Amino acid sequence: MPDLSIEDNKLTSDSNEITFDYEIEDVIECDSVIVVRLGIPPDEAHNRNVVGIDKTGARRWTIPESPLGSVEDNPYMGLSLRDGELWVGDWRGWTHRVDPETGELFEREFRK
Repeated sequence: MPDLSIEDNKLTSDSNEITFDYEIEDVIECDSVIVVRLGIPPDEAHNRNVVGIDKTGARRWTIPESPLGSVEDNPYMGLSLRDGELWVGDWRGWTHRVDPETGELFEREFRK
């Protein structure tokens, strides 16, 4: 996997620098994808705050909003790998399994 460094809203992968609109909170390398979770300020609503980046710095996908409930403010709050699978947790307490190649959401479980 590439050499990664993070500074505020900038991710450097090898020699490729990617700048995001928000500060980077979490980064996980999963297969050939770098998965980035952006921190959203409390006074803003942005529910698609997880993105998949390839080794060259190109954005491959942006996660869809959580399908559970119609909450205006329900950002993703954490990233984790469990048994080699990528999971993201949302603000309402649901954890979703994510396809790291496409960003598609699969099974989910309540974890609060």
